[in-house]
Amino acid sequence: MAELQSEIPYFIYFLIHRDFAYQQQTRMWFTAAQIATPALKKLLNQNRNKLELEIAHVLLTIVDEKDLDEIKFCTADVQDWLNKKHVRYKDLIQIKRILQNTWKLVPAKNSLSYLQYKFLTDGSVFEQTGKGRYYTLSKKQINEYNDII
Repeated sequence: MAELQSEIPYFIYFLIHRDFAYQQQTRMWFTAAQIATPALKKLLNQNRNKLELEIAHVLLTIVDEKDLDEIKFCTADVQDWLNKKHVRYKDLIQIKRILQNTWKLVPAKNSLSYLQYKFLTDGSVFEQTGKGRYYTLSKKQINEYNDII
């Protein structure tokens, strides 16, 4: 026991003066990119909000069916799509939170015309002209939200 106690100062000196294999880049030592693994990504995707997953799936359905590179839509469009798919949600604010806070989308500055997509009762999608402060998403972003790489 005495030999162990006599080694403590040397051990402390070693801990203070040792060289690190990695430089500290953030206050948490490792960045998110350094600890990201496929397993972590899968876990995070499985714990996402179910409403967010449904919105991403509906957007993917429209983009695939109409073969679009980008889609423009308003929150009312998303609300209509979810109602047609019988998806339960609290209110429009919940949809806006996902679009603006989670996905970091910004609506158009003014109310503008855009191509609006609606679901028919048979599940097919048709287009019509709509007007509103729309969000724009690319096919690549939609694929990322649906975890398709």
